[in-house]
Amino acid sequence: DDLTVRLEAKRFAILAGPNGIGKTSLLRAGFIPAVADAGGWPIRIEIGGEAVGMAIKKAVLGSLEGSPSLAAHPLRDVLQLASAFIPSKKEIVLFLDNLEELFKQPVQAQMEFVQTWKECVNDPALDTRWLFSISGVTHQLNRFQSGEINPFANLFILGPLDRDAARKAILKPAQAVNLRM
Repeated sequence: DDLTVRLEAKRFAILAGPNGIGKTSLLRAGFIPAVADAGGWPIRIEIGGEAVGMAIKKAVLGSLEGSPSLAAHPLRDVLQLASAFIPSKKEIVLFLDNLEELFKQPVQAQMEFVQTWKECVNDPALDTRWLFSISGVTHQLNRFQSGEINPFANLFILGPLDRDAARKAILKPAQAVNLRM
Protein backbone atom coordinates (compact mmCIF):
# COMPACT_ATOMS: atom_id res chain seq x y z
CA ASP A 1 0.00 0.00 0.00
CA ASP A 2 2.81 2.41 0.87
CA LEU A 3 4.53 1.79 -2.45
CA THR A 4 1.26 2.37 -4.33
CA VAL A 5 0.75 5.69 -2.56
CA ARG A 6 4.31 6.77 -3.33
CA LEU A 7 3.96 6.06 -7.04
CA GLU A 8 0.56 7.75 -7.24
CA ALA A 9 2.00 10.89 -5.65
CA LYS A 10 4.94 11.15 -8.03
CA ARG A 11 5.85 9.89 -11.48
CA PHE A 12 8.86 7.97 -10.21
CA ALA A 13 9.76 5.71 -7.28
CA ILE A 14 12.50 3.26 -6.33
CA LEU A 15 11.99 -0.08 -4.60
CA ALA A 16 15.27 -1.17 -3.02
CA GLY A 17 16.32 -4.15 -0.95
CA PRO A 18 18.85 -6.96 -0.85
CA ASN A 19 18.82 -9.76 -3.42
CA GLY A 20 16.24 -12.41 -2.58
CA ILE A 21 14.19 -10.25 -0.20
CA GLY A 22 11.10 -10.44 -2.42
CA LYS A 23 11.08 -7.26 -4.54
CA THR A 24 10.07 -9.09 -7.71
CA SER A 25 7.55 -11.22 -5.83
CA LEU A 26 6.01 -8.06 -4.37
CA LEU A 27 5.74 -6.59 -7.87
CA ARG A 28 4.26 -9.71 -9.45
CA ALA A 29 1.89 -10.82 -6.70
CA GLY A 30 0.64 -7.55 -5.31
CA PHE A 31 1.76 -4.36 -6.90
CA ILE A 32 1.18 -5.10 -10.60
CA PRO A 33 -2.37 -6.40 -9.97
CA ALA A 34 -3.06 -3.36 -7.75
CA VAL A 35 -1.90 -0.99 -10.51
CA ALA A 36 -4.08 -2.79 -13.05
CA ASP A 37 -7.09 -2.70 -10.68
CA ALA A 38 -6.54 1.04 -10.20
CA GLY A 39 -6.72 1.62 -13.95
CA GLY A 40 -3.04 1.60 -14.86
CA TRP A 41 -1.37 -0.36 -17.62
CA PRO A 42 1.50 -2.14 -15.83
CA ILE A 43 4.49 -3.38 -17.82
CA ARG A 44 7.37 -5.22 -16.13
CA ILE A 45 10.76 -5.07 -17.83
CA GLU A 46 13.55 -7.38 -16.68
CA ILE A 47 16.82 -5.48 -17.07
CA GLY A 48 19.67 -7.54 -18.47
CA GLY A 49 22.39 -7.08 -21.05
CA GLU A 50 20.16 -5.41 -23.66
CA ALA A 51 19.96 -1.62 -23.92
CA VAL A 52 17.25 -0.58 -21.45
CA GLY A 53 15.45 1.71 -23.89
CA MET A 54 15.19 -1.11 -26.42
CA ALA A 55 13.97 -3.55 -23.75
CA ILE A 56 11.22 -1.07 -22.81
CA LYS A 57 10.20 -0.60 -26.45
CA LYS A 58 9.91 -4.37 -26.91
CA ALA A 59 7.91 -4.77 -23.70
CA VAL A 60 5.53 -1.95 -24.60
CA LEU A 61 5.01 -2.98 -28.23
CA GLY A 62 5.29 -6.74 -27.77
CA SER A 63 7.86 -7.03 -30.55
CA LEU A 64 9.76 -4.84 -32.95
CA GLU A 65 10.12 -7.52 -35.63
CA GLY A 66 7.08 -6.35 -37.59
CA SER A 67 7.99 -2.67 -37.20
CA PRO A 68 11.77 -2.32 -37.25
CA SER A 69 11.48 1.43 -37.90
CA LEU A 70 10.01 1.87 -34.40
CA ALA A 71 13.28 0.64 -32.93
CA ALA A 72 14.97 3.80 -34.21
CA HIS A 73 12.35 6.16 -32.75
CA PRO A 74 13.00 7.83 -29.39
CA LEU A 75 11.53 6.01 -26.42
CA ARG A 76 9.37 9.02 -25.58
CA ASP A 77 7.71 8.77 -29.02
CA VAL A 78 7.09 5.04 -28.61
CA LEU A 79 5.51 5.59 -25.18
CA GLN A 80 3.37 8.42 -26.60
CA LEU A 81 2.23 6.13 -29.42
CA ALA A 82 1.43 3.30 -26.99
CA SER A 83 -0.55 5.72 -24.80
CA ALA A 84 -2.76 6.56 -27.75
CA PHE A 85 -3.85 2.93 -28.03
CA ILE A 86 -4.79 2.26 -24.42
CA PRO A 87 -8.12 3.31 -22.91
CA SER A 88 -8.31 6.93 -21.87
CA LYS A 89 -7.61 7.77 -18.25
CA LYS A 90 -5.07 4.92 -18.04
CA GLU A 91 -1.38 5.46 -17.45
CA ILE A 92 1.49 3.29 -18.50
CA VAL A 93 3.37 2.14 -15.40
CA LEU A 94 6.82 0.79 -16.20
CA PHE A 95 8.47 -1.50 -13.66
CA LEU A 96 12.18 -1.77 -14.36
CA ASP A 97 13.20 -4.84 -12.39
CA ASN A 98 16.85 -5.49 -11.51
CA LEU A 99 18.01 -2.00 -12.42
CA GLU A 100 21.42 -2.84 -10.94
CA GLU A 101 22.06 -4.68 -14.24
CA LEU A 102 22.07 -1.30 -16.02
CA PHE A 103 25.20 -0.35 -14.09
CA LYS A 104 27.02 -3.40 -15.49
CA GLN A 105 26.53 -2.09 -19.03
CA PRO A 106 29.06 0.23 -20.70
CA VAL A 107 28.99 3.77 -19.31
CA GLN A 108 27.78 5.11 -22.68
CA ALA A 109 24.73 2.81 -22.57
CA GLN A 110 24.02 3.86 -18.99
CA MET A 111 24.19 7.54 -19.82
CA GLU A 112 22.04 7.12 -22.94
CA PHE A 113 19.29 5.52 -20.89
CA VAL A 114 19.53 8.12 -18.12
CA GLN A 115 19.16 10.90 -20.69
CA THR A 116 16.24 9.13 -22.37
CA TRP A 117 14.58 8.59 -19.01
CA LYS A 118 14.98 12.28 -18.11
CA GLU A 119 13.29 13.28 -21.37
CA CYS A 120 10.39 10.93 -20.66
CA VAL A 121 9.86 11.66 -16.98
CA ASN A 122 10.01 15.43 -17.52
CA ASP A 123 7.47 15.40 -20.37
CA PRO A 124 4.15 16.41 -18.75
CA ALA A 125 2.23 15.20 -21.80
CA LEU A 126 3.52 11.66 -21.33
CA ASP A 127 1.25 9.67 -19.01
CA THR A 128 3.89 7.28 -17.76
CA ARG A 129 5.02 6.40 -14.25
CA TRP A 130 8.28 4.65 -13.45
CA LEU A 131 9.25 2.21 -10.70
CA PHE A 132 12.84 1.05 -10.46
CA SER A 133 13.54 -2.14 -8.51
CA ILE A 134 17.16 -2.40 -7.42
CA SER A 135 19.27 -4.45 -5.04
CA GLY A 136 20.50 -1.98 -2.47
CA VAL A 137 20.89 1.75 -2.82
CA THR A 138 23.80 2.89 -4.91
CA HIS A 139 25.42 6.24 -5.61
CA GLN A 140 24.84 5.53 -9.31
CA LEU A 141 21.19 6.47 -8.82
CA ASN A 142 22.40 10.07 -8.56
CA ARG A 143 22.54 10.03 -12.36
CA PHE A 144 18.76 10.01 -12.34
CA GLN A 145 18.49 13.43 -10.71
CA SER A 146 16.42 15.50 -13.06
CA GLY A 147 15.17 18.97 -12.34
CA GLU A 148 12.71 18.54 -9.51
CA ILE A 149 13.24 14.79 -9.40
CA ASN A 150 15.50 13.52 -6.66
CA PRO A 151 15.79 9.75 -7.08
CA PHE A 152 16.06 9.26 -3.33
CA ALA A 153 12.98 11.33 -2.45
CA ASN A 154 10.58 8.50 -3.30
CA LEU A 155 12.66 5.57 -2.10
CA PHE A 156 10.96 2.54 -0.56
CA ILE A 157 13.31 0.06 1.09
CA LEU A 158 11.90 -3.43 1.40
CA GLY A 159 13.12 -5.11 4.55
CA PRO A 160 12.62 -8.60 5.91
CA LEU A 161 9.08 -9.45 7.04
CA ASP A 162 8.25 -10.70 10.48
CA ARG A 163 5.94 -13.72 10.75
CA ASP A 164 2.71 -11.69 10.97
CA ALA A 165 3.64 -9.42 8.05
CA ALA A 166 4.61 -12.45 5.93
CA ARG A 167 1.31 -14.13 6.74
CA LYS A 168 -0.61 -11.01 5.70
CA ALA A 169 1.45 -10.66 2.50
CA ILE A 170 0.60 -14.22 1.52
CA LEU A 171 -3.01 -14.43 2.67
CA LYS A 172 -4.34 -11.06 1.47
CA PRO A 173 -3.66 -11.72 -2.26
CA ALA A 174 -4.81 -15.34 -1.89
CA GLN A 175 -8.10 -14.25 -0.34
CA ALA A 176 -8.60 -11.66 -3.09
CA VAL A 177 -8.82 -14.52 -5.60
CA ASN A 178 -10.78 -16.83 -3.25
CA LEU A 179 -7.86 -19.17 -2.69
CA ARG A 180 -8.24 -21.05 0.58
CA MET A 181 -5.55 -22.68 2.63
